Amino acid sequence: MRRASEGRTLAGGAGASGIVEPNGTFGDLRQLLASFCPDWRGASLAVDTNGLGLLYANAHAHDMLQHGRPARLSNGRLVICPDQAMRRLHAMLEALREGTTHTAPLVVDDEDAAATYVLRIALPMSPHLPHIAIIDITRALVDPHPALLGAIAEAFHLTVAEGNVLGHLAAGLSLREIAAMRGVRLETVRQQCKVLLSKMRCRRQADLVRVVAGLSHREPAQAAC
Repeated sequence: MRRASEGRTLAGGAGASGIVEPNGTFGDLRQLLASFCPDWRGASLAVDTNGLGLLYANAHAHDMLQHGRPARLSNGRLVICPDQAMRRLHAMLEALREGTTHTAPLVVDDEDAAATYVLRIALPMSPHLPHIAIIDITRALVDPHPALLGAIAEAFHLTVAEGNVLGHLAAGLSLREIAAMRGVRLETVRQQCKVLLSKMRCRRQADLVRVVAGLSHREPAQAAC
């Protein structure tokens, strides 16, 4: 794992890419923000609460921003997918600025990516960081017990192959990753997923994951993107 000191700091006007290597001018800020966004905590970044300008991204957040899901940069400003998540993020930041709360969770269901993320937003209790919010981003994953998957498969009349696909989806794998792991065509997995949605009365892949998580009777595990 890369050290927190290998994160990236955003200098004002750095351009659309937003993430640049820090220099002497921003060294002190970089070190301070790095202490609030360590690599061991997963994807973590710092933004300006007024305009969502990116100030710092640790190594994991840097990789996430490059990938573009669920967070990306537009002219140096943080953008969360989908669009409705941005409205909720702005509302939460407003509540934080007004002192209504000091921390706030935001659950983002990215339908296009068939993934659910949890954003934990907090204002650092430091007089040296005014108008700055720290955002930790994790992907909600489920590691269901094989017995539970078997019970779900029996209840919904799933085939062995369909139950296998469901288990991999709950573990956070994409359809393409499932196809590669099983050594079958992507179209085969897509068809099995369609059958899963129909049998389990779900509209989206993310709904399938939520069903498994709800039946697990425990908090979903969380892993850095």
